[in-house]
Amino acid sequence: MDELKGIDADAHSWLDAHSTKKWAKHMFSEDALTDTIVNNMCESFNSRILKFRSKPIISMLECIRLYLMTKFQDNREKILRVESNICAKVLKRLHKQKVATSRWLACWAGQTQFEVKNGLQSFTIDLATAHCSCRKWDISGIPCAHAITCIFFNRQDAEQYVHPCYHVSTYKACYEPIIAPINGQNMWRPGCVTPVQPPIKRRPPGRPKKKRAREPNEPTSRRAGISKQCKACGKLGHNRRSCKGEIGGNSSLSGTTNRTSTSKKATMHSFSSTPSAPPQSSMHNPSTPSAPYLSSKPSFKPGAPHQSGSTTQKLGAHQNSSSGNPNPRQKNTSVVTSETIKASKNASRYMEAIRHGGNQSFVHGPRK
Repeated sequence: MDELKGIDADAHSWLDAHSTKKWAKHMFSEDALTDTIVNNMCESFNSRILKFRSKPIISMLECIRLYLMTKFQDNREKILRVESNICAKVLKRLHKQKVATSRWLACWAGQTQFEVKNGLQSFTIDLATAHCSCRKWDISGIPCAHAITCIFFNRQDAEQYVHPCYHVSTYKACYEPIIAPINGQNMWRPGCVTPVQPPIKRRPPGRPKKKRAREPNEPTSRRAGISKQCKACGKLGHNRRSCKGEIGGNSSLSGTTNRTSTSKKATMHSFSSTPSAPPQSSMHNPSTPSAPYLSSKPSFKPGAPHQSGSTTQKLGAHQNSSSGNPNPRQKNTSVVTSETIKASKNASRYMEAIRHGGNQSFVHGPRK
């Protein structure tokens, strides 16, 4: 206890407030003949009847009775296949203790009393009273390694010293009574008492609870004590998918950014860097002094004069030189002047003349 107090003072105070007969194996009572400190058997039975608990009282008891009736019969059939006089699980524990006897040396004191030694460790055993100073044999009823060492010294069988509660005959006697089957409700006789009506069903708010009420210090899941950690911000309690960065109240680390604000800033920057389009009337009037903005690669039909392409290249170069925006991702736009509009009109007239004439000689005349 002094070592535990140095490691964890809260655990020491909690154990000190409870009796040692409840948490220390060496203080357990010898009447139960078990060294189990967990309630796994109760948990197993509770999980099995979990689907019966939500039914009415009579239906629930009938389901539990039917389950126990079939379970007892299964156990009666299984024990018939056991050939030894000791139950199978007890034999496994006894075998482990037999393997551990190689480290102990038995010293005969007289009659059925022995002392076993292993270096500086020593224990006293009395085979007549089934007692060992380590108290494992007294609590569980299964001989410990110290007792088996003395039993082997007398050239006896260790199975003879196992408590009778672990014998196959005792197991059969426990399951010998048969739970008799009964008829269903359709065969029951009607009584003279007015049948009790079920109460008015009032559904409480929320999801109905199926699990039992747990203790305050009992883990709520299989992964108790393991808290998930976010790989983006490094905080506990959430993962990377549900991480909200600074919006959720997490600390802003190097690599944690607000994605929503960043995307909004990028969208506003793209709108501010792109000039607004002029009205449609100014685009159709070639004499308008303010030139509209069009795409950087205007599409002309075949046969257009070569000067339009050179004009577009000059305009694009002039725009790149005059632009003060250092962002390379911004798209360059070309300014269409009156000369470009005239060139496009000449190209449309030229294509229309070829369409009516059928060949170029109709427009340019015969070649010399």
